[in-house]
Order: sequence, then C-alpha cells, then structure tokens
Amino acid sequence: MASEAHRDERPVRRSSSFSLLRDFLAFRVMVSPLLLKLAYALGVVALIVVGVDSLSAYISAPRGATTTCNDFGYCTNTSNALRIGILVLTLGNLIWRLLCERVIVFFSIHERLRRIEQNTGTDRGW
Repeated sequence: MASEAHRDERPVRRSSSFSLLRDFLAFRVMVSPLLLKLAYALGVVALIVVGVDSLSAYISAPRGATTTCNDFGYCTNTSNALRIGILVLTLGNLIWRLLCERVIVFFSIHERLRRIEQNTGTDRGW
C-alpha cells in the first residue's frame, strides 16, 4: 500500500503531431536554437570565404605592390590583407562561436528548466 501512495498518477504525454503543434503554438518548443545553428553554419562559411579571399588577394598581389584589391572590390594595403585574412580565419571564427554558444546556453537552460518542471509535476503550460 505504501508503494501505491507514491505512484505517479499523471497521464503520460504522447508525442503526436497535434501535441507538437500545440506545444509550438504555446511557445513550449523553441525554434530559435535550430535557426541559430543554421546562422552559425552560414556565418562560419562567410568568415572562411572572407578570410580566404583576403589571403588570396595577398598571395596574388604582384611583388612590391603596396595596394591590392580582392574579388569584392575591397582595396587594402598588401600587408593588411595578410593580417585581415589570418585574423578573420582565427579570431573571427572563435568570436562568432563564442557569441553563438552564449545564446545556445540560454536556450539550454530554458529546456532543462522545462524538464525539471515536467518531472516535478508543476508544469503550468507556459
């Protein structure tokens, strides 16, 4: 009898398309983490393109040239093209990763709090 008193009487939530839609419309399911991961991937690709383009502008500059222009029409000092390319490829990607991770942490905290709320039986449906 003691074991029956501690039994959880809550109904088990089934994963159906209707409940997923209801959770989506009630803002229980977050779409932003998926969009943020997509934005991160696109940002990394853009940073790599810019970094490689700067490096290729440096490499393709004639010997002794002080100014070089890249494929996008951006002209810079030849030695700056090398620095910009290296900085964008290293620090640019690192800073972009840290910014995206910071936002993902907030969504991760939200999801864990939702699970705690569901496990303790205090789910208010927010």
